This record gives sequence, structure tokens and C-alpha cells, in this order.
Amino acid sequence: QDDRTAATAIEGEMKHKGRRAAVAATNYAPNGQEIASVLGDGSLKIYSAISGAAIVNVPNAHKGQATALAYSPSTELLVTVSKTDSMVRAWDSLTAVEIKGKSQPFETVSSAVFTNEGKRLVLGGPQGELNVIEVSSWVSSRVIHAHSDDVSVLVAPSSSAAEDEYSRRVYSASLDSFIYAWDVEEGEKVATFAGHTSGVLDLCLNKSVSLLVSTSSDGTVRTWQAENGTPMQTITSKDSQPILSCALIGMDRYVLYVTDEGILYAHDFELDGQTTTYMTNVSDTPLTRVRASPINPTSFIAVDAKGNLHVLTLRTS
Repeated sequence: QDDRTAATAIEGEMKHKGRRAAVAATNYAPNGQEIASVLGDGSLKIYSAISGAAIVNVPNAHKGQATALAYSPSTELLVTVSKTDSMVRAWDSLTAVEIKGKSQPFETVSSAVFTNEGKRLVLGGPQGELNVIEVSSWVSSRVIHAHSDDVSVLVAPSSSAAEDEYSRRVYSASLDSFIYAWDVEEGEKVATFAGHTSGVLDLCLNKSVSLLVSTSSDGTVRTWQAENGTPMQTITSKDSQPILSCALIGMDRYVLYVTDEGILYAHDFELDGQTTTYMTNVSDTPLTRVRASPINPTSFIAVDAKGNLHVLTLRTS
């Protein structure tokens, strides 16, 4: 048996079942206590990350397919978006009571993220635009023409350890194959990440804002210096399959990634770039995405194609 496979394992699984539709987006709250999901049928669900108990179920959060969600850094506010009903809805994150004054229509939003200081919500659209919303007034302060194709994902620093210079920074990725870092207050591009040869599908950023990881339909995972876009490593999937999702765990030792065939891989940066497959027993259904816990360096969630959430822990020797 491969020693690297034996040295990595999954334990402590909680599975959330019974969904009527696939999960469109999911993530931990910044405090690590809850997990929110929006589904293809427009519903919103919130679970305890500790016990696995369902906390909230909003069956008709959107009229049609929900596409993305974002927590504010304080965890008080949860935003969900839908391209179908062209609505951005704001919710009290604990009660899932809609905050009517903040919910409003925005055309064809595909992704959303709050800046690290919590003052701005950035919305990504299929025309490559970033719409910067001031949280204090809930109105748009600027539109950035960021990409030549759809914005696929947005990320921002999520830790108080991030330097002040990163508090206004947002990273955008697109089907045009490029990743950019933006100062969204000034509307300025501060870094370019070039190297993928087709659409970028996911991003993850470490807490110190030193490492950015991207996945692409070109079959690669790429790592970058988050400050300036300098390329570091390239990991190629088996048969160059598109890579759907990624997460950094284990104090940045591992990057987890899901390929188009639904298998989760772990890349161990301390083992000379070797890659281990070790999660074949998690689900009989192909996996679609992973997200890392913001407080537990070895915990993460994996989503399968049937909409089940698997809350898991990485154990290493």
C-alpha cells in the first residue's frame, strides 16, 4: 500500500441528506459554527457545523435556481444570489429572516464576496463585470469591467491577520482564463495571474494572504504568490480532467481538489509535490466541491452530486 495514502484518512463524518436539488453553493460561516447552502431549486439551508443539526430551512429563498452565497466577515449577514430571478437577497445569518431593505434586483449575478473589512459587497456577473456595493447604503459605488468573459468566482481575505493593504482586495477569476486582484475601493487592478489556458473554475486563499490556489477546466491546479501573481506550482490532473473545486487545509500543507469525474485528491506540499487519492469511500455519488473550515485546520466539507454535504476531518500521521 502507498505510504502516503495510509498517512491520510478521513474521519468524523456527518452527512446532511434529503435534498431535492443539487447544492449550487455552500460555505462555512466565518465563525466556523454554521454551514449555509443554496440549492438549485432556490432554497436556503443552514446547519450547525458542530452537531450537524438543521437550523434553518427557507424553501423559496429565490424563485428559481440560486447560484451563490456570501457571509459578511462579522457573520451577521448572509447574502444569496440567483441568476434566474436576478435577485440579491440579504438575510440575518442566524434566523434567515430576510432583510427587506437590503434585498434588491441585480441583473444576472453569478458570484458574490464581502471585502475583509466588511464595508463592501462585490458581485460578479456573466459579462465580466464587478459591481461594488457599499454595505452602509446598499448602493453601487462603482462597476469594474474586469474580464472579457463570465466571472466564475470571487474570493477575498477572510482573516483579521491580513494586512490593512488587503482589506479592500478582491480576487476575481473568469472563464477567460485570467485571475486578477483588485483594490475595489479605488477600482484598480493590483495583480494579474496568467497561466491557465481555459476557464478558471475555483479559487482559494490562505489566511495570511500569501498563497492563492486556482483550478481550471484546463486540468490544472496552480499556486501563486497572492501579493503579486508570481506563479509557483502547477499540478496536472489525471488525463487532464477539468478541476472543479479546491480548498487549503492542514495549515496550508494540503490542497484538496475535485476533478470532473468526482474524485477528491490531496496534494501534499511537503512530499515533493506528490498527489494522493484517499477519499474514494466518502460517497457513492461523484463529488462536486470542497470548502475548508475557517477555524479548524483539518476540517472541511465535501458536496456530492446528489446534494449531500459530508463534514469531514483530515487525519495525518
